[in-house]
Amino acid sequence: MGVGLAIILFLALTLGWMLLPFLPGLREIVRKDDAEALPISRRSEVDVRHFAQGFRTYLDRTLAGMLDRSRREGEILTGELADGTPYLVVPDGESPVDIGDDERAYCRTLIVSPGDLNLPDDCVHAAEIYAAGDLTGGARSVYRAAMAEGALELAAGSASLRWLHAGRSLRVNDNCRLWGRVSSEGPLHLAAGCRFERLHAQVIDFGDPAEASEVALARADAPVVEAGDIAHLVDTRGGRWLVAGDFELAAGRRLEHDLVVNGAVILREGSSLKGSLKSRGPLRTERGVRIDGAVVGEQDVALGRDGVIGGPVISERTLTLGTRCVVGAPDVPTTVSARDIRVEPGSRCHGTVWAHQRGDVLVPVGRISGKDGTA
Repeated sequence: MGVGLAIILFLALTLGWMLLPFLPGLREIVRKDDAEALPISRRSEVDVRHFAQGFRTYLDRTLAGMLDRSRREGEILTGELADGTPYLVVPDGESPVDIGDDERAYCRTLIVSPGDLNLPDDCVHAAEIYAAGDLTGGARSVYRAAMAEGALELAAGSASLRWLHAGRSLRVNDNCRLWGRVSSEGPLHLAAGCRFERLHAQVIDFGDPAEASEVALARADAPVVEAGDIAHLVDTRGGRWLVAGDFELAAGRRLEHDLVVNGAVILREGSSLKGSLKSRGPLRTERGVRIDGAVVGEQDVALGRDGVIGGPVISERTLTLGTRCVVGAPDVPTTVSARDIRVEPGSRCHGTVWAHQRGDVLVPVGRISGKDGTA
């Protein structure tokens, strides 16, 4: 073999060795037999009820027999699961579960019931709680997670650390702290002074219903705003109007287009927008304003009392919902999302409310909290 041929073979082998890692990619470029996206499950992020559904499956696998036995024979059953977690199965009853004083400070027992379950005051539950019927929590208690197939009620001054879920309805009384997820298949009610992060229900009520006020609500026959009425209007193509500066919609007027505003926005009392609204500056509505579509604000968003919003409401900063403000509808659930959310009593949302940092149900002016966490 000549020197020239040896050099050519050496270079060919070296090039082949260098290209070897790229062969699968080159083959896929030619054949394209694996072009579909990888299946990625995001249920834990998308479905606020994900953990509750997983817990129900876990109970069916581990304690279904014990729950059936307790229901049939009315026995109190105790034991340990395979991972060493102690459990307590309590038959249906109206009296609070007897938890020893030494355990109340930090109860590691998984407590479940085939019927209704009532819990004592001043407990820290480090394990999950489950009731096949209604679940009533004690005052000033802390829950890792709790689930009821029926109604679930948290007493005043309590807290949940991970999630709560109710099959029929969920009521959270005054001054509770709800970290993580809270969901209900029926109505969800948060009393004044509650703090929350992520809520989901067909109907979410905040605080006590507020008294009606005299307000000129948006009317379908209100005078329509024309393009010539708006200063700094720079684009009207595609049904979307773009305003280069600030924007104000006069009281009792109606705008029938989607609106994007580069500045601040204020919608005066009784005005309406038949479309969606996006603002790069602060956004505020006065009483009785109606917006059929979405509301998106890059800064603070403040929705006035008696307002009606048909679509999602999103703020990158602080969102305030005024008294008796309604977002969405029972048959049209939507999303309310902001870094911080402040809700005045009497407001109602339908669907999901997500405070990425902090959500508060405001306490009515003049109301003073008691020492026990009630008002």
